[in-house]
Amino acid sequence: MGALGLAGAIYSKVWEPSHPTLEHVTLRFPTLPPALDGLRIGQITDTHLGLRYTAENLRWAVGEMQRAQPDLIAVTGDLAGLKAGVPLITPLL
Repeated sequence: MGALGLAGAIYSKVWEPSHPTLEHVTLRFPTLPPALDGLRIGQITDTHLGLRYTAENLRWAVGEMQRAQPDLIAVTGDLAGLKAGVPLITPLL
């Protein structure tokens, strides 16, 4: 494996899972109905529960959503990375 491949593997397996991020993005839709203007949507994605770090990451993400108070929360991506993570989903959300 080349140095670049090794760096990518380390990033995706070690660094990224232990450093969740919060991003604020504003989208503008000219055809959005006025009733939806200002709608705030929070998204939690790819928690991969059952793998290293992820239960704590999901607790962090849920806390961030509670502080941000979005109008709607979408939970997307892979919630469980291993079968062992499935029982963790409901108590953490």
